[in-house]
Amino acid sequence: MASNLTVKANKRVRGEILALLYSVQPVPVEIRTIVNSLLESNMVTVPNIAQYIDYLSGKKYIEVIGEEAAEQILRGVVPPSAFIKLTPTGVDLVEGTIEDQGVDV
Repeated sequence: MASNLTVKANKRVRGEILALLYSVQPVPVEIRTIVNSLLESNMVTVPNIAQYIDYLSGKKYIEVIGEEAAEQILRGVVPPSAFIKLTPTGVDLVEGTIEDQGVDV
């Protein structure tokens, strides 16, 4: 079972990704930009970004642009030049009209 500290960190990183996308919506954002932002804030290391992207896209909060990029993420490989954008469900989550215990927004 994951430690409470790890769970809280995962929720926080997911929320940060959504907040970044919300701040520029409806414009898609290059994954490289998100990685750089998270690295600057010491929230994540490059190899584990795939788990956050996979979680958020699985919940339909974000959309990965391009079928090839989405398939690579499913294999744990995040192409840095791939783009993601916030979905209407992601907007609802950030704005508080829906809730998810797995994301701190």
